[in-house]
Amino acid sequence: MKKFFYLFIFSSIFIIIQSLDLKAYQYNQQAIFIQAFMISIISSTLLFLIVYKLLEFEELRNSNKAIYITGWEVFTITLFGLFSIILIYLISIDGLHDYSDYIKQWETINKGLDPWVGTSNSYLPIHNIFAPLIKLNNSFPKILFFVLFTISLYLTSVTSIGLKNDLSRSSKLVIFTIFYLSPFCLSITLLYGLNDSVVTGLILLCLYFSISKNIRFNNIFAGIFLSFATLIKIYPLFIAPVFIIKKGTFDKNFLISYLSTNISIILTSYFIWGRSIINPIIFAMNRHSKHLSFFNFSRKIIGLNLDKYSIFLMVIVFVISILVIYRFKLDIVPSVIFTLSFVLSFYKVGHQQFFLFLFASTPITLRYIFSKKIHLNKRLLISFLVWISFLNFYQTFYLFSFEMSRGLSHYMRGFSSIAYILSCSFMLIEFIKLLKKSPKVLSSDN
Repeated sequence: MKKFFYLFIFSSIFIIIQSLDLKAYQYNQQAIFIQAFMISIISSTLLFLIVYKLLEFEELRNSNKAIYITGWEVFTITLFGLFSIILIYLISIDGLHDYSDYIKQWETINKGLDPWVGTSNSYLPIHNIFAPLIKLNNSFPKILFFVLFTISLYLTSVTSIGLKNDLSRSSKLVIFTIFYLSPFCLSITLLYGLNDSVVTGLILLCLYFSISKNIRFNNIFAGIFLSFATLIKIYPLFIAPVFIIKKGTFDKNFLISYLSTNISIILTSYFIWGRSIINPIIFAMNRHSKHLSFFNFSRKIIGLNLDKYSIFLMVIVFVISILVIYRFKLDIVPSVIFTLSFVLSFYKVGHQQFFLFLFASTPITLRYIFSKKIHLNKRLLISFLVWISFLNFYQTFYLFSFEMSRGLSHYMRGFSSIAYILSCSFMLIEFIKLLKKSPKVLSSDN
């Protein structure tokens, strides 16, 4: 399995560089479609096999087959990772995708103007605090995003989180490496520099501090981190109740920390910019459905525009999620994943970067399910890995196919949500079966 591991991480930089080359020149669309599809399948299959076999070898404690990483290999992988990071940074230094718009928005702020008037800024107040950094260099905010993402992913992937039966350190390093250097993470966090990178990093830190018992005032810090994430993009708000009432216990410290931080920042922003701070919320409500959203399939393929029902379905799914969490007293890790994955599945703007947290939380999720021996439920494990692998497939295909802007790949965008819904439904069915069979398996009472 080690050769698959190296093939996966070494291919990521090739995928990103090659995708930019394809985008820069005119190529035969049919040939590129086939190439993009095959490479995306291979990359995602490798991801699936590595994780699946790693957990299998960990269960058997088979040192002959396990992916054991020596000190020299760690050094080599680190050098390769640094080389990849520097190279991707250099080729995207002028700003790609939404990051070029961020720079324009921050320039507006630095001129003393309102960041939400006459701009494409659809983000909440914390996004604005990065504006002074571009006075030094346009790439400084992106570097900060990536550093925060790196630290939080490492903490939740490798460091101790108090699990009774954790993965070996070598396996934790393997899982960290394959997700950190995956096409999905590298493209969204470093190549595009999307602010979902910092949102994901903050949610992971919130999760880490909530679990850790070795950090004083951990719940207070967790509340601050989640508040910052919420005040960049609104979707972390849906998991706030999970931290406030975790495992059936009311967490007063987290609630006070979360609410006071939100209120302080909102009031300060209102004092500076006035009522325009609500413009991002109005903008989000008026956006069209896209990418992995079922509403995009309904609007583009069927011709039935159901976008206006998105928020109502999100609220219904959110309430159902909270009731399930309360009924089964789910632990914090499955609660967060369960809630956010299914709420976002009904969000009409199904950009793949919104799923970055769910992808990046896979290492800590794998550690949790291994500690609970849930990985022995093969169907549930496979359903989870199929879901994660599909996200990697979609982003890889997106990179390789001119960002799905031409020909057959553009047409496929309308059908992509069907594949996502099928993988999500498969996982939900297996999740329900697990709770029905063992109601306390995901609870700390077990």
